[in-house]
Amino acid sequence: MKKIYAIAFCIIANYIFAQETISFESSEGFTLGNLHNQNGWQVTDSDGTPINNQLISNELAFDGEYALKNGFDDAYGFQWFPIFGATKTFDTPYDFTDGFSISYKVYPTEGNKSNFEFTGFGIKDDEYVAVFGLAFDNNGTAYVYTTEDYRSTRISNFSWTPKKWYSVRVEIDPETIKYWVDDSLIFTGENFSKTQIVGLNMVHDNFGGDAYYDLIKINEEKLSTSDTKTAVFKLYPNPVEKEFLIDLPNQEQIKSITIYELSGKKILETTQKKVFVQQLSKGVYLIKIETEKGKSYSKKFIKK
Repeated sequence: MKKIYAIAFCIIANYIFAQETISFESSEGFTLGNLHNQNGWQVTDSDGTPINNQLISNELAFDGEYALKNGFDDAYGFQWFPIFGATKTFDTPYDFTDGFSISYKVYPTEGNKSNFEFTGFGIKDDEYVAVFGLAFDNNGTAYVYTTEDYRSTRISNFSWTPKKWYSVRVEIDPETIKYWVDDSLIFTGENFSKTQIVGLNMVHDNFGGDAYYDLIKINEEKLSTSDTKTAVFKLYPNPVEKEFLIDLPNQEQIKSITIYELSGKKILETTQKKVFVQQLSKGVYLIKIETEKGKSYSKKFIKK
């Protein structure tokens, strides 16, 4: 029986903890020039012809020699919406129920020009919908998407200046989406779509200026079942039959504990470190812990 549970954990970990790094280097199969049709990336087209300046470039890079240049195209006028750029559809969609993260580096070259958006999209009822999205706005602020139909909310506590690399990180769990820039939390909002992440868009509205993107990392912290998410707190016993105990590091205090089915459905909430689960059906569940200091931890457990 223990062997069966171990095999189940390995299968689930390989699915949930899928990771990917995109740095646009030659070692990944990228070549200098137009990005269109390289490694599954597609470029905005006009009458069947990809626009210019969506490039694998060696002009500027955060890591290695190449980066993606989301460039201004002077063959076209400005656009009312950010639609000029590149899109990538993943071979396998990424799930959010056990936590999803994506980080990237971005370098806007000019202010008071284009809005530069980095968004994740999904598919719901055969329609493309927004899952997350952060834009460096032309006026030196930023906005995030907070609805499936790309309605935005401006972030009042963040500003940016051109000609600088910024480190962005987005974290998604079944309830919330958090945006970090240079290790500072700038926005927390609802997981409004609760949809798998099917792909990425990096686009602008062609008012001028360029943005360079590099070192995209997906689920970089979730490397294996022995990685930090398992190491930072203890849950025992696991598998569990009736109850288990939570032991947080550094004597952190529990603010809330929530248990989800892997579908994302919330099924139990508590604030006690001894959690009773005898009422749950057999299967695999996700536990999320929020601490009084604002930290969050998550882990899967098996109910026998």
